[in-house]
Amino acid sequence: EIRADVMIPYHATKAWGQVPCEDVAVRIPLPECWIYQFRTEKHNVSLSQVRGALSTGSINLGTRMGSVKSAHRRAGKVKGIDRFLGTMETANTDLMETSSGQAKYEHQHKAIVWRVPRLPKQGQGSYTTHEFVCKLFLTSYDQVPETFEKHFYVEFTQPATSESYTVLRSVSIADGSGEPPEKFVKYLARHEYKVGIKFIDEKEQDSYRAATAAVPAAAPIPEEEPM
Repeated sequence: EIRADVMIPYHATKAWGQVPCEDVAVRIPLPECWIYQFRTEKHNVSLSQVRGALSTGSINLGTRMGSVKSAHRRAGKVKGIDRFLGTMETANTDLMETSSGQAKYEHQHKAIVWRVPRLPKQGQGSYTTHEFVCKLFLTSYDQVPETFEKHFYVEFTQPATSESYTVLRSVSIADGSGEPPEKFVKYLARHEYKVGIKFIDEKEQDSYRAATAAVPAAAPIPEEEPM
């Protein structure tokens, strides 16, 4: 299972010069032997083929490889969901699920890219968590790499800001056409972070489960019978 959590500590506001993050992209590297699970075959129909089908009455569908996209799920757990799913024969399990934005495999990065247009969203409160979950179902013939990538990447932009506090005061154009030029300045700050990946084995428990785990009661010592 691959899981990524993004927590927003503050709500969307224009007070105190707060600027939201836009075009947020989280790139999680994927081993090459698992890429086939994120690729699917799709039909490719062009406009010329549609026009030819109208005249001939038949159409030849071309195929191409596309990427599996994530399903949207709300964060949290519905009360009593296990009782309802227990009555179903098979539960619909998606490969990738996100609470915000969309995730898919992008071959140019060779990674799963989770994209969110803007964070924090309008109307969301403080300390809101956005989640991405990918559940892989490996078979006996699937390979497991000996080593994994130890880092993933986070990118986002902030409009109307400048990290270096650079301010453009004037713009001049030499040898123009004589007409008054149209001038404008657009500030944009681009951030990129390299973050370490935390690997957890099946035998390893998180801090909450370890803290709430019940201590097994000691076995009673049998009393010795008097001789």
